[in-house]
Amino acid sequence: MKINSPRIADQGYLQCDGYAIYDNVDNIIPVGCWAHARRKYNDALNQWNKLNRYIAYGELGIDNNITERDIRAFTTGRKNWMFSQSVNGSEAIAILYSIVMTCRANDINPYYYFQHLFKEIPNREENSDLTDLMPWNVQLDFDYS
Repeated sequence: MKINSPRIADQGYLQCDGYAIYDNVDNIIPVGCWAHARRKYNDALNQWNKLNRYIAYGELGIDNNITERDIRAFTTGRKNWMFSQSVNGSEAIAILYSIVMTCRANDINPYYYFQHLFKEIPNREENSDLTDLMPWNVQLDFDYS
């Protein structure tokens, strides 16, 4: 079977439930999710190319169940975050949550990671490169007393 897919390395990809709005996001390649597709047969037929992209690219999963599981805590806690009555508050929560989930994806305890950041960032020049502080680049020594 020939699959018409651009190279993943040239763009990012977004695996989602098939809503057409995602087809118009710049610089992403939409990838279908079989866990969502199995619920609606006709929708699955309309997304066939997106649903089969995982076959062409081994780094893609067949579904996004891992992500769905990871955001469950976030969606469950929405009512607890009603204080986000501004765009800035919402963006702050999104950034914080993204950092926590990136720590988890890299097997880093977020608590110790934030301790590391709070120790390192004040010693940096304004607008300096923080690449070495990204969770996938940090080796924590756990001595934060």
